[in-house]
Amino acid sequence: MTQAQGAVPAAQRPFEARHRNPVNLLRGVAVAAVVVHHLAVYEGSAVRYLSVVGGQLGVQLFFLISGYLLVQSADRRRWAPFLAGRAVRILPCYWVALCAAGWMLDRPLVPARADEVVDYLASVFALGHLRPYGLYRFDSLFVSWTLTIEWTWYLGLPLLSRAAARSGRPLRFWCVAALAAAVLSHLWVTAAQAGRLDGVYAEPFRRITPDPAALDALRVAFVTVAAPAQWAYFLIGALMRVAQDRVASFPAWAAGLLALVLLADPARTAALSGTDPTVATGIGLAGLFVLALRVPAGARWLLPLHRLGYLSYPLYLLHVPVTMAIVQRVAPGARLARRGPRAIIDVPTNPRGDR
Repeated sequence: MTQAQGAVPAAQRPFEARHRNPVNLLRGVAVAAVVVHHLAVYEGSAVRYLSVVGGQLGVQLFFLISGYLLVQSADRRRWAPFLAGRAVRILPCYWVALCAAGWMLDRPLVPARADEVVDYLASVFALGHLRPYGLYRFDSLFVSWTLTIEWTWYLGLPLLSRAAARSGRPLRFWCVAALAAAVLSHLWVTAAQAGRLDGVYAEPFRRITPDPAALDALRVAFVTVAAPAQWAYFLIGALMRVAQDRVASFPAWAAGLLALVLLADPARTAALSGTDPTVATGIGLAGLFVLALRVPAGARWLLPLHRLGYLSYPLYLLHVPVTMAIVQRVAPGARLARRGPRAIIDVPTNPRGDR
């Protein structure tokens, strides 16, 4: 039936018809995991498993989804239009959330000194993780560091897509790229955990605090989880999209077993791999992704997660400042004032959930 014969335009279809898809379901799972984790951190509510590892796995799942969705978009668009499209998608909502959160938490919205201008601009364009003092001083969302990681992916993806097309064997190219990213991630996190990269960040860390006791927290916040540690998750997602025919034939039981073994205890998985974050949890999330692709679109019991997925971006941006504002008003100074730098820089990688 054609639209002229009575088909309903996409914009007029009910929510179920427009937004019930596996990716939206996974977005809902990811944002629910992150929100539950942060409620435990900032408010004290506890949900078994997710309160401890939900932040870590939720963020990694978002990165995996980004790799899966954007690899074909980058194939169809040139570098500048692709980046412009991502800016239009990411920044307006981010700016509104940043202003709202700054107002709620009484955080600075403009620089107070000339030497803060560059840091301020980095924060405004969601690049604060590249400027540690800027993130410390101006970030009111406590999750915006992940947007910086996303931007590094956006910058490199069109170049990778063009190289894959020119290679003549795109599947092999993306396999090699994913493997290279996994090796880079392991080497970076190993070096960061050993403190071998501290010298690069010494001056920015001193601007935040001269207290040497804060070094471990700052190292985790800015070095251990920096972009090179995260790129493997994007590449795993991209590889799954490029190899979607093979992914579709991957046995569901094997995907479930993979997810169970690698995600049941992420702290143990990280300990066995020797790094945290670890690519191994990304592989486990890929197994979860495969299972989500098999979920029937009409499963009504999953509708709440689909709706969460539809609202995932604004919910992700605002859930921490809203929670903090409520806690501060109910019990001023009782919980947040003692957290020091960790109250400013949220790091969803600590397996104990103490961040």
